[in-house]
Amino acid sequence: MELTKQSISNHSRLIPGIEGYLTLIDKIEENKSIHPDIAIETCKSLLEGLCLKGLSLLSDKYINSKSLRTKCKNDLKILTNTAFDEVYTDYVESQVHESLANMLIDISVTQKIKDNAKRKVREQAIEAVAKVSAIRNERGDISHGRDYPKTQESSITLSKSISSITDGICSFMIEQIAEKYLLKLKTQDRLIYQDLTDFNDWLDEMHHVSTIKVDFSKILYENAYDKYEEYYYTEYIDLVETEEEATKEISDTLEEEAKEVIAEAIEAETSIEQPVPEKTEKSTEKKVEKLVTDFDEETFWTEDKIQALQEFAEAENLKVEELKVVVNEYLFSEKPPLRDDVAKTMLERPKLSELKTVVPSLTEKIMAFANDLKNPEAEA
Repeated sequence: MELTKQSISNHSRLIPGIEGYLTLIDKIEENKSIHPDIAIETCKSLLEGLCLKGLSLLSDKYINSKSLRTKCKNDLKILTNTAFDEVYTDYVESQVHESLANMLIDISVTQKIKDNAKRKVREQAIEAVAKVSAIRNERGDISHGRDYPKTQESSITLSKSISSITDGICSFMIEQIAEKYLLKLKTQDRLIYQDLTDFNDWLDEMHHVSTIKVDFSKILYENAYDKYEEYYYTEYIDLVETEEEATKEISDTLEEEAKEVIAEAIEAETSIEQPVPEKTEKSTEKKVEKLVTDFDEETFWTEDKIQALQEFAEAENLKVEELKVVVNEYLFSEKPPLRDDVAKTMLERPKLSELKTVVPSLTEKIMAFANDLKNPEAEA
């Protein structure tokens, strides 16, 4: 079942709940050589599940018709017919068209071959599912009570063959669900989960619980999309824009300072007749030092300062390593830490609505602490 597992891995962030089918795949692989009928029965369940998944995501006809949903639930043939009519038709047509386009000129002949191929693929896929279902009904160990030893039992060879066929059909189904569902999301102007890696990481970090690993962003996207979108537009976008403005401001300041130093250096070089006053040289050196900070992380962190860092982190309920990173960056750049960097130091995250008040206050404390570390004589 490697093809199907790979397809699930490729599209786990796009198709809601697709990873749940890995449980069935594990059962197939565990039993195909020791309990063939259980493996075959599970193949049928996997095919049914993917038919339902495709219809529930992509077929308005299925979604809007309670009677059709009931029929599909109770009749495998109706389920597979509906799935291949509603979900997988376009793919077959496009593939046949692509493979025959360079060979056939007569459009009527091309269309006839396309229609025949489409019908054959559809009929054979449905027939394969029906045969798997028939074997399951006749020999299955789980869904029906059995009098053991059974009068008929499938061979290991048949089990492996059906598993291989199921693997091909299911991987094809997943790839098609992914392609069409992505197109549907883009048409609806919905946010695409897998395209927002930075936002998802930020959202997971903001709701991180130290003792439990939870993919909060994905849970929210799949179960409360409106809230996911609200976080993106009302919190994250504002944060990104604020950080971009702060970065631009720092960049502009450094650029202006660099221009001043370069201009003075050029003036000093071109002033041949008049000696360069000592005061000017010292002024230039100071500005260069301002651009290239004298902060040395390796020599700065003495044992006493590390202990002070740990005590401050404990008192403010912060992460020691993250706090150290923020302090280093502040002392190096002499610019206030970014809001998100400060938030990452916190062991217990405040609610998003409280960030605008809690983080600025903590930022001031961290800056004061860093200044005290750098200038202990000022504190004394």
